[in-house]
Amino acid sequence: GYYSADTDRFLAAQPDFSQSAPTLLYLGRIMAHKGIGDLLEAFLPLADRTSWRLQLVGKADGSVPIPDHPKVIHQDFVQPEDLSALLAQATAFVLPSREEPWGVALHEAAAAGLPLLVSDACGAGDAFLTHGQNGWLFQAGQIPDLQAALERLFQMQPERLAAMGTHSRQLAQTITPATWAQTLMDMIDAYRKEYAR
Repeated sequence: GYYSADTDRFLAAQPDFSQSAPTLLYLGRIMAHKGIGDLLEAFLPLADRTSWRLQLVGKADGSVPIPDHPKVIHQDFVQPEDLSALLAQATAFVLPSREEPWGVALHEAAAAGLPLLVSDACGAGDAFLTHGQNGWLFQAGQIPDLQAALERLFQMQPERLAAMGTHSRQLAQTITPATWAQTLMDMIDAYRKEYAR
């Protein structure tokens, strides 16, 4: 489907939730409306008190300066065929967008079995996040709310992170290219029946 991740590509990912330097991954364009400034503002005050790192993967448009900080890693671009390996190396995924009609990257991260932090401006959050079960929803643009979600994530033990990841995978499989295709076929059939009268 147009707004569905190819979940089969990501289901084989096996994140290591016991790594000594866990990684919170953002995957997408580095732009102000994607909430990257908010994410950095929430993360940086916590950086020295946690073993977690923040990895930003995507092309930057220059609207958000990326700080030179040992816990903030920026990678400009990843080939689509390398996304599964990238997600498997992460510990959790964040989508802090101030506006995001859907968010295929969120679907990919859920399929890869990652805990999720998602702003309430992300349309896919309703499909792939059960607040408190496989991650947390936070109010877009609200730094204290995002920071509280980060603090909850950073306190999770590896076993809890793994359980959250399992729940993410289950939710990811509710929308697949096959389910989108079936929905489209059902709509076409309904249309034909309606107008065949």
